[in-house]
Amino acid sequence: MNHRDTENTEVAKSRSDYKRRHEGLELLIHRYEKAGLYDISRDSYLGGRHEMLNEINREEVRERLLAWIASVLERAAYGPTASTVA
Repeated sequence: MNHRDTENTEVAKSRSDYKRRHEGLELLIHRYEKAGLYDISRDSYLGGRHEMLNEINREEVRERLLAWIASVLERAAYGPTASTVA
């Protein structure tokens, strides 16, 4: 097996792992929805493992995480309050 074959094998393996994890994530989201949780956010990164804040693309992950946190806080600030909920 030459270097190019090894790279192709690793890419195929990475895609296979990604697909398997993605299917597991879809099942988890379905279970959350069955339990009545609908405000669900997700993000995935091809080639990412389990410690996304320590991966080589950690800056991208942190930026997207901070943007998500800001959007949640903004919705909470402008959403219904306890005194206005019927």
